[in-house]
Amino acid sequence: MNYPSSMRLLGSPFYPLTHDLDDLDEYLVGFFLYEDYSYIIEQSLNLLKNINEEIFRSVDSEDTESNSNDSSNSKVELYGLECPEYELEKLLFTIHRKSNIRHLVEARGYPIHSAIRNQVDDISNIPDDILIYLFAAIKASQALTEAVEWMFSVENGLFERQGAGIIEGAGEMLNDTRENFPDVYSTIINEVRSENLKEEISTALYASKLLDEAQRARLLASVYPSLGDAKRLKESIKLIDEKNIKRSAKGGSQFRKEYKWAREYIKSNWPEIAYDDSQMKIPKSKLVKKLINELLPKERDRLSQLLDPEGISRHIPGEKALGGNGPGKPGWLVKFGYNDLPLYFP
Repeated sequence: MNYPSSMRLLGSPFYPLTHDLDDLDEYLVGFFLYEDYSYIIEQSLNLLKNINEEIFRSVDSEDTESNSNDSSNSKVELYGLECPEYELEKLLFTIHRKSNIRHLVEARGYPIHSAIRNQVDDISNIPDDILIYLFAAIKASQALTEAVEWMFSVENGLFERQGAGIIEGAGEMLNDTRENFPDVYSTIINEVRSENLKEEISTALYASKLLDEAQRARLLASVYPSLGDAKRLKESIKLIDEKNIKRSAKGGSQFRKEYKWAREYIKSNWPEIAYDDSQMKIPKSKLVKKLINELLPKERDRLSQLLDPEGISRHIPGEKALGGNGPGKPGWLVKFGYNDLPLYFP
């Protein structure tokens, strides 16, 4: 491709609308843990295929006979796109990079298509339902990535533990066990999984949540043209939220005044602060600690040198405020869009 992807799968760029998904599926079947994650992987891939077909579906032959010759083109070609697959995929990546879309729906009361248009310029020729389809493709890609990356990390971790690449013959021996003694290999790899069971469960649940959001977004896109503005907003909120939106359309939840400076600092430096020097996304728990122990104290020291006409104390928010405290209290980072950020800085 002559344009960069904002998504990566197993270290390589991933292109949701133009990738050969059948080839990818054949490759992923070779993973030892594929069966355990096949329900997420297969549904994600099938959903991407269906979204692709629905975005680029051709006009029925009856319409072709009754309309102009242009009607034989795919739906999006009728909207001034010379290379619709590539141009829409580039738009998909642009939407993927915009972390404020969720915030605009939740806190500001924007329907999803309006939130996207607010964040992305020069897309007036793209129908609203196509934007929702692209949003659905992003969620399906994220679900796929979560499952595949975890599946790879478990097996890769096992090989590293056994000294593959360091101890001569270790990798070959483990591969032989994998191929010829799958029951033994299963026992070994499950021991590794048991040590990270909580994290694996969390990953599986999050991937399932993304997949569910993708499926509902695709369904919403299919009926979007027939919905009025009020219904579009209602369905957008239901789609984005997971039963815990407590913020009003007038501006969201209120932050205590002594924390306002911290919120403004994070907002003005988002999403850059969520990535390390190698441009990789920092795990949420580490980012919370970095903010509390390093970034926010430094910013507070800087602000202390300035005049403070309001005389408000500046407190550093705690771990639960930043990182969350259970399903009903997701924390600041999630509200800023942490969960939707790509693995690598775009």
